[in-house]
Amino acid sequence: MQPFQFLVGIWEAVLALPRWQGFVFVVGASLLVAKVVQIGGDVLVRRVTARIPGEVDDVIFRAIHPPLYVTVVLAGAYLAVVQLRVLPGAVPIAAAIVGSLLVVIWTTALIRMGRRVSSEASGGEHFD
Repeated sequence: MQPFQFLVGIWEAVLALPRWQGFVFVVGASLLVAKVVQIGGDVLVRRVTARIPGEVDDVIFRAIHPPLYVTVVLAGAYLAVVQLRVLPGAVPIAAAIVGSLLVVIWTTALIRMGRRVSSEASGGEHFD
């Protein structure tokens, strides 16, 4: 049996569902993947990287988690729209919406992270 045969079977079952049910299934699966990324990613990153003194690591993890999960869910929704053809002709619109949301979400998260890390590294002192 090929390694990905199981996944192919699941995908064929999803394609057999009505479009809206397939969409809900794919988005639900992306939520599960986001949870796996949360649990497994934290463990992996903490094992692989050296710890920075203070709470800088914790600040970075808290800032990165939400946009990472939203990215996985948006990728799942985009995949569902493209592969399942939920709304024919909506692929360019979906790509624009998902791309725009990702830019706004990650820009906001990285700005917040930079401010929090700077505050943590400087001991809360602000320089103007």
